[in-house]
Amino acid sequence: MKKGQTSLEFIIIIAIILMISIFFTQIIFGTADQNKSIAKLKLKTIDIITAHNSPALLLKMDSQEIDSNLNVTLYIKDGSNLALEDTNYSDVILNIKETTNYSNINLDFIYN
Repeated sequence: MKKGQTSLEFIIIIAIILMISIFFTQIIFGTADQNKSIAKLKLKTIDIITAHNSPALLLKMDSQEIDSNLNVTLYIKDGSNLALEDTNYSDVILNIKETTNYSNINLDFIYN
């Protein structure tokens, strides 16, 4: 084996390892936009509940990403007096659209 051939094989192996690591990094950290959006919606919901002095509790949030659409379901206990709508979240939705890859954010409110 020639010395130049060995180093070329070494470079090819390193390149393949680098490509595999980049692929897995994208899989692992590809949910950053979704996590950021959920956090912003959660904070806005807590702000609304606090501003109205409501006994409501945010139980959980479910999200589903389809292409560039984000569908979020908010489960709220004792919050029917808040009458939450998408219009309450207009500033947050606009911010999410500007800072992430989502072009449409749909909110569903389920009261328990």
